[in-house]
Amino acid sequence: MEKLGLRCIVWLAPEEPNQNVMNFVDDQDIQLHHLGVLEGGNASDPITEDMILEAFDLILDKQNHPMAIMCNIGRHRTGT
Repeated sequence: MEKLGLRCIVWLAPEEPNQNVMNFVDDQDIQLHHLGVLEGGNASDPITEDMILEAFDLILDKQNHPMAIMCNIGRHRTGT
């Protein structure tokens, strides 16, 4: 993933990224946007419309490219 030269990661999960992800983000000077956090919610709650709109704003901003959109599971939630 280092060769991708990522500028931004959009993290769509209520859980915090694991330490490996955090180390990678820090080492590569990547902006991490954690959008899956729900106040008082749980992991099975769907993301809100506001979170989706915030993700679209990040995705459409070319200054954030190249970017990765991910979660802690790797399937279903992010559509991979």
